[in-house]
Amino acid sequence: MSSPLGLLHRCGGARPRLGPLRNLLGPRAARTPARRGATLARKGVAVAQEAPPEARLALIDWTAPFAQPAAAVVAAAAYAGVLAPDATPWLRALLCAAGPLALHVLGPALDLALGEKPPPALPPGARPPPADDLGSRLLPALGVAAHLGAALCCLVAVAAAPLQPVPLALLTYSLATSAAPTLAAAHELIHSRHPLHLAAARLHLTLHWWYPYYRAHHQHHLHACTPLDYASAPRGMDIYTYMAGYLGGSYTEAWQLACEECRRAGHPVVSIHNGALMSFIAQPLLTAAIGLAFGPLAAAVHLAASVIMLSYMSALDYALHYGLSRPPLPPPSPTSNAATTASTSATPSSTPISESASASPSATSRVDSAAGASSSTAAAPPGPHAPPPPQRYSPLTPLNSWTSLYPWENGVLYRVLIHADHHRVAFKSYAWLRPGPGAPLFPGPINLLALATFVPPLWMALMDERADQVNARNRQLLASGPGSAEGAGAWARGAEAEAAGPVAATREPGEAAWSEAMRGGGAT
Repeated sequence: MSSPLGLLHRCGGARPRLGPLRNLLGPRAARTPARRGATLARKGVAVAQEAPPEARLALIDWTAPFAQPAAAVVAAAAYAGVLAPDATPWLRALLCAAGPLALHVLGPALDLALGEKPPPALPPGARPPPADDLGSRLLPALGVAAHLGAALCCLVAVAAAPLQPVPLALLTYSLATSAAPTLAAAHELIHSRHPLHLAAARLHLTLHWWYPYYRAHHQHHLHACTPLDYASAPRGMDIYTYMAGYLGGSYTEAWQLACEECRRAGHPVVSIHNGALMSFIAQPLLTAAIGLAFGPLAAAVHLAASVIMLSYMSALDYALHYGLSRPPLPPPSPTSNAATTASTSATPSSTPISESASASPSATSRVDSAAGASSSTAAAPPGPHAPPPPQRYSPLTPLNSWTSLYPWENGVLYRVLIHADHHRVAFKSYAWLRPGPGAPLFPGPINLLALATFVPPLWMALMDERADQVNARNRQLLASGPGSAEGAGAWARGAEAEAAGPVAATREPGEAAWSEAMRGGGAT
């Protein structure tokens, strides 16, 4: 007997489209029978594979993201007198400081006790879930919800309890140390293409006056470790100079990208179609709503926590690429322009894949002058008064990002500290990120080192010499042998292969040689 769906189809009706509903449930491989998956594969339809055991999250990955929101709740309960109502002032102050103590003392101590532990290697042929898969980034979305709940507890405590200046300052700091790691969750979510992920990220960022990150972050993936990227700190730049350029550059670029998108779509710049404008208006309105609901003191606490959060975000981005650079390439000669253009059309660009930015359709619209060895910007010989071609830079390599392998802080920050692999395939879920062989390592837990960034002489004494060594090794591998620019370009193009099919079946020889050369160099 025919099913109702089959009968409806034969009578001229259309089968209901269940794809979007299925996408809410997780990877297709977990729901599709093996026989149907094989049939789809024979027809050339991509079917997500079930995650191997090596790609599943460990217990520490499930618990660490909620530690800082829980610490903020402890601080709120202590401030309101719900927790330890008869505590001495010193004990109450200690409980109100639960957030910074957890982030900067207990967490690093646990990491130093556990030691560096990279995630288990993935089996050959393993492929990450698609970028619009809800399940692969469910935990960061829950992390955002947990922080919003903790923030609500803090605001209620401020509104209900009598003013206590010192505990209030410590409570504000605890709220900020919950908001700052949640930015790592928002970062993970903006690389998704699922609308629920993007909505959660946008809510958190707009609430804390950092909507520009939602728009402008994708440009960092195009220009990382070049002078074009205000999010990459060159050697010798202090955190305070960096912070001014980073925060101001993000706001400026977010506005420019939104205006460009409006012009392309034929909409007025000053209109509801300008997402940046609407979010810039929403930021103060949300803070005003907090003031109306919980009082002006609560609004001041929220603003202060947002400022501290932005300082922490700046410190993390400052550290991730500090002092690491991509060497400039010589300009192409006029005689090689035609050949360069032909090779560009036949060969994938060696620029690392950037997230296609469903959150920001215009994020990849600009010409990437930080492209790798081949570039289409030199398609015709320059005339006598033509501007010089834009400076080109070597391809992004695994040696252009610092890495941390401490398990607790990687759980708290959703493995953003395995940063080179994130730049290689931006849409890849954090559970699938793996450190490359020979990746340059931070000299200690970043949640402890980040405090050193605010003391520039101390930070530079720790990092400058290490950055020089990594840059020298990067130049050596780019210049000769199996670590040549061709191998680095193959490593970058491996992102396309990984997105299209099993890695083992599509890996280029240059990529394998590059990885082998790095493995021989050891970790810095």
